[in-house]
Parts: sequence; structure tokens; C-alpha cells
Amino acid sequence: MGAISSINLLAAAYILKNELDSAETTIRTAMNLYEKHGYKQRSIQSSNILMHLLVNCPSRWAELKELIDRYDKECELFDDNRELPPYKRQYYYYKGKYFEHTNQLDSAEFYYRRIYYPEMRAIYQTPMFEGLLSVFQKKHQPDSIAKYAQLYCAATDSSIISKDKDITAQLTASYNYTFYQKEARTNEQKANAIMLWWLLTFLLGIVLLLVVSFSIMRYRRIQQEKHREIKRLHDIELNKQISLYNKKQEELHQLKTLADDYKEELDNQRKLHHIHQEVLSILQNELSVATVDNERYRTLYAQSRKDFEIVVSEYESKQREFDENNCKIIT
Repeated sequence: MGAISSINLLAAAYILKNELDSAETTIRTAMNLYEKHGYKQRSIQSSNILMHLLVNCPSRWAELKELIDRYDKECELFDDNRELPPYKRQYYYYKGKYFEHTNQLDSAEFYYRRIYYPEMRAIYQTPMFEGLLSVFQKKHQPDSIAKYAQLYCAATDSSIISKDKDITAQLTASYNYTFYQKEARTNEQKANAIMLWWLLTFLLGIVLLLVVSFSIMRYRRIQQEKHREIKRLHDIELNKQISLYNKKQEELHQLKTLADDYKEELDNQRKLHHIHQEVLSILQNELSVATVDNERYRTLYAQSRKDFEIVVSEYESKQREFDENNCKIIT
């Protein structure tokens, strides 16, 4: 954070040298670096310097309003009564200036008055009296104009006297303007070195980002090739499985056909067996009937034969008897 603070100080040096464009670029760089590295409050508080650069530029009051709104909403320096500490009350001057520029004179007066705090040195009251004098001039209030013109002059004189004392003290201590110029140049050189270091870091970051991006792209390409190869092998295996499935389905169809044929043949065999059984039953019945008839015929035949033999025996007996009688007659 010390490096960023040096850049912040460099912005103040540019303001002293009246290089306002460089000052704005530098303070924006410092604010962005604060944000990037997690020092949000330092960034918000540093925006006071940017407000100082924008407050007298009517074309940029919209930017000033954005900075003021963010400061009001997010700055943590406000206490429970929404008051800033003494060393930060210059902010009320910028806010009062904005309201004055937009012709909201009552609001401007309110914030100019809020610059004051107890035991405030006269030299620090100059912005407050300047702002109030300007407001009452626009309100056309002669009494207030006269009052704050005197207070403004007194504060300005006090500021001049204080500056003279400071210059005398600086001369006595050998800290003259050349020293401050040298200090400003030193700060500028340090800040330039820091900015160069940040630039090199940024470029190195870009190189690393490109290397990482290339590595990620290469990794993704390899993964995509692997995915395509896996998909190709999966498709081949899937086609094999489909072919095998179709073959199994065909075999199952053939088996079903054979089963249907077998079932039909079995049904035919059962029908033939049934018919055969019926024929056998009929034949058995006929055989039984024939056997009974044959037995009756055999009995009748035996009786007839027996009767025939009796008749023959009687005939032969009669014939012998006849023959014997004939023989007796002849003799």
C-alpha cells in the first residue's frame, strides 16, 4: 500500500506544479490500484483530490456528483451524526460548490457552514467564508455579503500571515521552496519507478495470462480430442452392441418361429393321437364284439359238429345194422 500512497502523493505534487491533467491521471491510477488491492476506503477518501480537480469544471459536474454520491454512501469516516472528522471537512466545500453551481443555494449554504468545527484555525476557515460570500452574493443579501466579505478577508489575511510565518520558519530551518521542488521531483521519480514496476508487473501478468490461456486452450484441445476418441470408440462399441442385439433378436425370432412350428406340430401330434385313440377304441370295441361273436360261433359250431357226429354215428349204426340185416337176408 505504501507504493500506492506514493502515487497518491505524486498527484498532489502535480497539482502544486499546476499540471492538472497529470494530476488527474495519477490520482485515478492510485484510486484504481487501491480498489484492485482491496483498499476500497482509501480509494474513496482519495477521491477528494479528484473532486478538487473537477469542482471548477462545469462540463464535468456529473462526474463530481457521482464522486459525491459514492462518498456519502460508502465512506466510513462519517460518525453516528453523519459528521466528518476535522481533517476531512474540506469535502463539505466540494459538495457546497456543487450545490452552488446547480443553483441550490440553501443546500450550498448548509454544507459551507458544516466545514466549521470548534477550535478551527482562521486559515482553515477561508473556503467556508469564500463559499458563504458567494452564496449571499447570488442571493443579493447586502448585510450578509458585507459580513462574510470581512470574514473572508480576515481569514485570507490570517492565511497570508500564517504562510509568511511558515516561510520564515522554513527559511530559518533551510527548508525553502527549492527543497519542496526537489521533494516533489523525488516523489515523482519514486512514483514513476513504482508505475514502471506496476507496468512491468502488468506486462508479466499479461504474459502469464497468455501462457495460462494457451495452456488451458491446449488442455481443452487435448481433452476434446480425447473426448472425440472416446466417443468414436463408444460409437464403435455401440454399433457392435447394436449388431449383436439385432443378431440376438433375429435368433430369438427364429427360435420363436421354431417354437411356433413345434407347437403346431405338437398340436397335430396330439390331434393324431386323439384320433388314433378313438380308432383304437372303435377297433377294440369291434374286436370285443367280434371275439364275443366268434366265441358264440365256435360254441354253435361245436354243438353242430357234435350233432353232426351224432347223426353220422347214428347213420353208420343204421347202415351197419342195415348191412347186417342185408347179409342175413342174403345168407
